[in-house]
Amino acid sequence: MEEIRSHVVGWPALMTQEVAASYLSLDSDTFIAATTRYSIAPMLVESEKLRWRKADLDRLIRRFPYDQLLAPTERLLRLENSALEYIATKVAEKLDQGPARQSSPMVSINETAQLMGVGRSTIYRLIETGRLSKRKIGRRTLITRDSINDLLIP
Repeated sequence: MEEIRSHVVGWPALMTQEVAASYLSLDSDTFIAATTRYSIAPMLVESEKLRWRKADLDRLIRRFPYDQLLAPTERLLRLENSALEYIATKVAEKLDQGPARQSSPMVSINETAQLMGVGRSTIYRLIETGRLSKRKIGRRTLITRDSINDLLIP
C-alpha cells in the first residue's frame, strides 16, 4: 500500500479494514493481499486513520477471480463435525420458524446469508462455484433450501 489517496475528513461511506474485509467476506490477511495486488488504496481520514471506499471494494470484488476466493472460503467452511452439526441444527430451526417459511422451498440471498452466518459475497461465490443452487424468478435470485442443507449437512 504505497499510495494513499487523499485527505478526507469524516466521510461516513468509508470502511475500516475490519469492516471492509467483512464486507467482502475475507479474512484480514486476504483482504490486505487483494487490495495490494489490485492497487486499491485506502484513504487517509482525520487523525491518520485508513479507510476504504465502498465503491472501490465493489470494483475489487468484480475483478477478483473466483478461484482465488475459494481457498479462504473453503478454510472458513472446514469445521469440526460438532460445529457443523450445531450450525445445521440452528439453520434447520430458523428454516422451520413460522408458517410462511415452512411452505417456501426457497429463500432470498439475504436470508441465506443470515441463515449461514456469512456475507452476501460468499453466497454469490458459492452460487458461482455450484455449491448452492439458485432459481431466478423475475428479477429475484432465490436459493433452494435443499442446496443449503446439502452444503451444511455432509
